[in-house]
Amino acid sequence: MYNDGAGTTYDAANAKNTDNAFTSFTPFDFGANFTKKADNSVAGEMRDCGECHVGGGFMQYYTASADAAKPFQYNPANRIDYRDAADPLKNPNAAAFNTVNNFNTYIDIFGLDGLGFEPTDHDGVARGPEKLPTYAAKFNDYSSTGVLEMDCLICHMDGYSWEARRNEVRKGNFDSSRAAGAGLGVSVDARNVAYNSNVTTLPDGTLALTATAGAKIAGTPKSANCASCHQQMHQVDWKKRGELWTEANDVHYGFGCMACHERKPNTAVGTTGLQSEVALGQCDPAKGGTSPFDALWNKVDNAGFKSCADCHLPSPTVTQAMVDANPSLKLNLNDWNTYGAPNASTAHKSAGLNAILLQAPGVRNGVPTKSHIDILDCTACHTRNKDGITGGAFVDGTGTDLEGRVAMHDTDSVSKDMENGLALHWLGGKLYSANLLTSFFWRDVNDLNYDANQDGRAGGMDALLQTHVAKLNLDAGVKALAEDGAITSEEISARQALIVAGLPALNGAAGTIVPRISMLTVPFKSTHNVSPADAAWGKPARDANGNVTAYGCAECHSAGSTFYQGAYPILTDNLSWTFKDGQLARFTKVNGKADESEGHPNIRDKHNQRTVAFTLFNAAPGATENVGTLINIDRSQVIYESTFKAPTALLTGFTETAFTAAGAPTGCTNSGGNTSTKGHILKIDVEKYDAVNSKWVTDASRTWTTNTEIAAGATAVDALVSSMGGFATNFGFTITNDAGKLKFTPAAGYRIRLNAEATDFAPFGLNANAYASAPQTGVIDQTVATGAVSWVSYLNGITPAKAGLLEKPAAAIGAIADIDPATPGLQVAINTDVNLVAADGQTSGFVTYDWSASDATAIADTQTSKVNFASEGAKTVTLKVTDEDGNVAFATVNLVVVTPPVEMISWADAAGALSGVLTVTGMPAHDKLKFVWGDGKYEYVTTSTANVSRAHLYATAGVKGVQVYFYQGSVLVGSTKKSIEVLGNN
Repeated sequence: MYNDGAGTTYDAANAKNTDNAFTSFTPFDFGANFTKKADNSVAGEMRDCGECHVGGGFMQYYTASADAAKPFQYNPANRIDYRDAADPLKNPNAAAFNTVNNFNTYIDIFGLDGLGFEPTDHDGVARGPEKLPTYAAKFNDYSSTGVLEMDCLICHMDGYSWEARRNEVRKGNFDSSRAAGAGLGVSVDARNVAYNSNVTTLPDGTLALTATAGAKIAGTPKSANCASCHQQMHQVDWKKRGELWTEANDVHYGFGCMACHERKPNTAVGTTGLQSEVALGQCDPAKGGTSPFDALWNKVDNAGFKSCADCHLPSPTVTQAMVDANPSLKLNLNDWNTYGAPNASTAHKSAGLNAILLQAPGVRNGVPTKSHIDILDCTACHTRNKDGITGGAFVDGTGTDLEGRVAMHDTDSVSKDMENGLALHWLGGKLYSANLLTSFFWRDVNDLNYDANQDGRAGGMDALLQTHVAKLNLDAGVKALAEDGAITSEEISARQALIVAGLPALNGAAGTIVPRISMLTVPFKSTHNVSPADAAWGKPARDANGNVTAYGCAECHSAGSTFYQGAYPILTDNLSWTFKDGQLARFTKVNGKADESEGHPNIRDKHNQRTVAFTLFNAAPGATENVGTLINIDRSQVIYESTFKAPTALLTGFTETAFTAAGAPTGCTNSGGNTSTKGHILKIDVEKYDAVNSKWVTDASRTWTTNTEIAAGATAVDALVSSMGGFATNFGFTITNDAGKLKFTPAAGYRIRLNAEATDFAPFGLNANAYASAPQTGVIDQTVATGAVSWVSYLNGITPAKAGLLEKPAAAIGAIADIDPATPGLQVAINTDVNLVAADGQTSGFVTYDWSASDATAIADTQTSKVNFASEGAKTVTLKVTDEDGNVAFATVNLVVVTPPVEMISWADAAGALSGVLTVTGMPAHDKLKFVWGDGKYEYVTTSTANVSRAHLYATAGVKGVQVYFYQGSVLVGSTKKSIEVLGNN
């Protein structure tokens, strides 16, 4: 777009990449090379994307100021209307604007009348070849075409014609397109309209809408207006998400789009237009967003938006008065219209969805702290009402569609049946429903040596410019590969030959191109076509009173379910595809260029630690024609890795210890391609010890990027280290050759970490240093799974019974030793650990054990615990057992905490007899003793000795409470007691 502000510059002195700043905003002048280097532009987007874009922004304004202090793009003071941009009297930078650039030049993809390759015009008259696209660069004179201003009536006028506006936009009739869409007249040319009877002339000559036309303007947009761009057949959300706005397919249809998308009352409204203002503009509808795959992902996602929970699971109301009284509270007025939405809490709980049976992101040890409601987004279960809907296109980027757009995405051959068209993907630790939109397109796998798209950057397997592909097809009289419903290896070979022969003339670059088809899968969230509750995934069976009679777990947790598993249709029912060696190439390698994948790198695992990689075709089918086929992946492949892995300590923490790469540098060969992606990145995070403040502080992150492919072998590693220059020696660490592997040694006073996000681990032999196997333990039966196959098997075996949903918890406390059975009450000793054991709370499922003491003495909340009382007296210990579904059971035990007497009695049981010897020691001064034997007998013994032993014969075995009293004359001076056990025939 501009001469500055693009890409990065490598700063070798500091070993880092620096983003180039926007300073002058001078447009990049392509000169005679526009068609060689560009396939789209602002003027081109107006004709293409402008069919749905409401206008304004880059569709109307040019950033003209050279004042770098003004924020780029969103500052109204820093722009000028395109209609004035070429006029030096109105734009001091007009000379720069009037070059051949991405603002005023476009490539003709729609033809003279904007109808692409349509066989007839709107009146049914056959179109001649002179009307077809030329793919030539054309200058857009905005003073003649006008611009796409914000067209309020697209949203706010009942009956607005998206098609009429689109027809004019495609021809470049930008100014007159607004009146055509609103039905107020017909375009005479780009800036003039012949108005019809919907427009009247007032006495003063002012034009005005008639009362009938004015009555069609609605403050709240009608759903039909929204759907005309978003959710009608062949429109954007039909393509991306497989969604269609019909009464039969959405339980919310009667409320209309704005029931959710009209911002909540009291939502902040942005009025400055500044990028720094995080608020919806006055015309912006509220949107959900929060997905790295959504085109409008930005800071105002969810601002003022009514989520499912806002209507069905509203948080408690918090008024301003409550906030004033307690500033820790967050204002929540709940002042939006919920349209009588039923509260889903009771239904969720009765279906078992609130049960604590799932692990939080980052947890793998089998201990649950989350419920289905915590981990599953509403869309995962409720957006399945797709009966009769096609869409979710398999986008063919090898040719144009009938309208002239440079990819085909709205014909039967690339549209699938959405009834089986949804899958799940992780986003922020939650599972969302999504259509896996897959696109295929041409790339050059010889990008080490040939810059196919003339972007000036080697590496990365360039995607061919779509306009180049379209031009080659037009000249050869061929169409998109999928146009006839069958793609064969013979067709692919013919197109490869066409590209090899013809591309150098289009991009002006001599050399060898090696074309391959690559595929990219992107999950677009499915948020519409909401099913009624009784059609949601996992719905339980209920009786006439709404009581659950059987849980619905098996609808998801069974081998035949298609919720998180089962074949996902990448190929459509109307398209066949075969190929052979040398025709397809992987899209990318992820996780530090270790794992081949056709998936977007932002498809992450539950823990957001790794990319979930999956492939769509056999990379080496053989040389025989038509033997290779595409793979309908299993849904589980998008959410679970084939082998579970997690970052090692070298990614999650710093080390002062040297380490050597686990493998030798190997480069990055791409399956199905020729060589690799050049430009591997090695990034090291560094901390330095601050001796003055006795702490580690951030030093910097140091980056180095290769300029050639990496070879293996000790000699090659020497060369690799040498090519790093100061990066290998100057920044708090050294990199050396350790027997053909890279060795990293922190300098004294430094510690280092492999950067998790930027480093290409595999090419440098660091993959095993960065990631290690991380098995996942299941909550239900502690199954240990090593990857997707074993984990899905575990999930399929979960039943309500195993989950504990069919039983209530029970609480019981095991027996506690009584230190004095002869005394009433359960006696325990002060300042002594008393063992507490809870019986199993359930035979299955998951329970927690919570202990408490009546005097608040702390007790650990584990099944086996202990308590130690610091004071005497009566105490109560309570056990609370809570199951996964929140059901509770209690048990208590009453204790008497005492200071135990000094031990004075010992009993020597006579083996094989009902007798033994009782010895009493440590007695106070005395002259007589009384022995009470606990069997109804007693005796007096006259003695003053300190230690006395007496034998006794019992009639029966068992525990006997023995007591001894000490007398001095007739005065009782003390006593002692003990429970002894007579074993008898032992």
